[in-house]
Amino acid sequence: MNARLVAVTGSQDWPQELAYIVTDALDEQLTKTRPGATLLVRHGAAKRGADHIAHQWVRHQKANPSRPDVTVLEDPVPADWDTCAPTCKPDHRRTRDDGTTWCPSAGHRRNPEVVAGVHLVLAFCWNDSSGTTKTIEHTRRNRINHRTWHAYGPTRPR
Repeated sequence: MNARLVAVTGSQDWPQELAYIVTDALDEQLTKTRPGATLLVRHGAAKRGADHIAHQWVRHQKANPSRPDVTVLEDPVPADWDTCAPTCKPDHRRTRDDGTTWCPSAGHRRNPEVVAGVHLVLAFCWNDSSGTTKTIEHTRRNRINHRTWHAYGPTRPR
């Protein structure tokens, strides 16, 4: 497949008011994609923040393509929040409102998979979030091309 593979990584708290920063970055990648090629957008499949904004952008491009000569697809890579790693400490799990528990390291374990083998990583870091910061460090250590946006503001309740 003749594809340009771009990963979006970012804070789940990246505010909707700043969605234009994510969509502008994706628009730029779309412009750089050759006619007849595919732009494949990989993201962490979070239900909010930068991942969700990327998902919405892909859906919008499929419904209203701004470049009909380019196919836009997504490759969501969700974290397995229910499964712990062998290195997880006992009693580290957190409890959801419905009483079920989840492993807080699942996103950190998934993030290297999101950026593996891509042409470019677009990273959107809100208030120096730990998951995004660690992913940016991973891209630097592994010499993966990346662009990073940092934004700061009040912490929002989840």
